[in-house]
Amino acid sequence: MKTIIFMIIVMMTTGIANTKNQTINIAGETIKGVVKIKNIRNNIVYSQDIYIIEDSGMTPQSGNTLTRYAFANGNKFNSKSDIMIKFKNPNSVNIGDIESRYNLRVKRKMNSGDYLFENIGGDIVNVMNSLLENDSSIIERVSPNMILNMKPV
Repeated sequence: MKTIIFMIIVMMTTGIANTKNQTINIAGETIKGVVKIKNIRNNIVYSQDIYIIEDSGMTPQSGNTLTRYAFANGNKFNSKSDIMIKFKNPNSVNIGDIESRYNLRVKRKMNSGDYLFENIGGDIVNVMNSLLENDSSIIERVSPNMILNMKPV
């Protein structure tokens, strides 16, 4: 019995030691860092980790490099992604004010009630964090527009 317990302890310790030396992979991508992004659920603003994905030479049309991000579930977006915002009461929100303060431009209003904004300013993580820091009282949900990922069945 003691040998079985000893073997289990050895296997667990070697497993933990091996995971510390490995690089993290999410959806086959190598992670080079972690940042916090704010989100909102049930009127409570919280922070969650998102992963910075290793650069693969992606550059937008303007010539600036893109930072690629991924959530823990593998959903990806980049620093210039569009942003979807659903307001609690859209009739009382000044969309023009939101556009000017956060360097956004409305693309369209979705059937779900969300507004799809084009990010014409800075990094989407900074935009989302400042949006929820300053205007969380008028927002029901916010998320970056995810890159369509084809996942094997």
